[in-house]
Amino acid sequence: MGLIRRQQEFGKTISSQSISQDATTATALTVPTATTVQSALVSVWGPCSFRTDGTSPTATVGHTMAANASVEIFGDDVRTFEIISQSGTVAVFVTYLGE
Repeated sequence: MGLIRRQQEFGKTISSQSISQDATTATALTVPTATTVQSALVSVWGPCSFRTDGTSPTATVGHTMAANASVEIFGDDVRTFEIISQSGTVAVFVTYLGE
């Protein structure tokens, strides 16, 4: 998955966001509101859990992301995405693509 290919399919890079995530409270993305976001690339530097169904993940419930992993979220899931660290504080970086 290349970011350049995704830009061709889903538009230009709108903005990026850096999150310092801990293991106590799940965090939703701060999705840009002035534009149409079509997808988001989420990268983590430590183990995390995430969900996109409107229910907050916990350190042990949700999709698991290993350290140094990335996941791409599409459509409405970008707005319902929440992430939480499985242990300690983890850096999370998000790039939004759209029009």
